[in-house]
Amino acid sequence: MNSSLSVAANLSNDARKGLAILSLSKAEPIAHLADREGVSRQFLYRQKQKAVEALDEAFAAKDDDVLFYPPVTEAWLNHMWTAPSPQEHFALF
Repeated sequence: MNSSLSVAANLSNDARKGLAILSLSKAEPIAHLADREGVSRQFLYRQKQKAVEALDEAFAAKDDDVLFYPPVTEAWLNHMWTAPSPQEHFALF
């Protein structure tokens, strides 16, 4: 298996990502993909797990995420500046 380790060790990051994507796609069994690419099944399972963790993190809902930014235009500022405050509004009645 030394040749598998050297092939895997010499792969670029893009090649590793590609193998992870192929592993996730389940288009072919991991054993066939490993044989075709000259790497071990263990290596492919590790790359697949890294990809799963990255996807989970990317799509995880976070409570402190900003959901949206309201656009603040000059017209909106003018409206807010000239609009009566709630206390002034109720004082009119």
